Amino acid sequence: MKRCFYKIINELILTIRRKNYRLFRAIVDNRFFYFLISKLFARQAIWVKTPEGINLCINPIYHGQFATEKAILKYEQNVRAILNKIVKKGMTVYDIGANVGIFSILCSFKISTNGKVFAFEPERNNVRCLIKTKRQNQIDNLVIIERCVSNISGTKLFDHRGGSFSGRIVEEDCLSRHHKISPLLSLSLDDFVFKQHNPLPDVIKIDVEGHEFKVIQGMVSI
Repeated sequence: MKRCFYKIINELILTIRRKNYRLFRAIVDNRFFYFLISKLFARQAIWVKTPEGINLCINPIYHGQFATEKAILKYEQNVRAILNKIVKKGMTVYDIGANVGIFSILCSFKISTNGKVFAFEPERNNVRCLIKTKRQNQIDNLVIIERCVSNISGTKLFDHRGGSFSGRIVEEDCLSRHHKISPLLSLSLDDFVFKQHNPLPDVIKIDVEGHEFKVIQGMVSI
């Protein structure tokens, strides 16, 4: 019954997105909408089998588009194809903006036990699912880091617009009273490697909703 309800809700959301994207953005970026779904659905979870055979935890309201293995395969197919080609056993991979870990899981599978995946994700609902996935599958080569990645280590303002998919770091002059803003700890990759003494990456995937250049500014020594 619950699964049926979640499917109806997601079909409604996706239909609005297809028919009127501006209306869709107005809904999901609304602060009241974010508050409502956070209160009602934040701890809901279902399990989906990934193409690698891993049980992936998703929130059916936040991540409904990942509700089947076929949907996961279709998600950003070009990124999946590139990672499948270049990630090898024993590598160290940084997944910047990991979301629920679809590409972290793929890389974890590819690098085997001798490598390491560092999944950087600041959005709490995504982290909650990623932690459950790691525990359920006993993935030892995956390290979850609940931090924003930016050009500096310190504090950044995080805009939770759109919930689990389109939250992003914002500057003071981009703030909106319609969005939920909160300060979050940030981390530069140069500090992560050279001050915290973590291994250099062989592959870095970055998807941070427009903040990519700041991430690159924070990894010039790498």
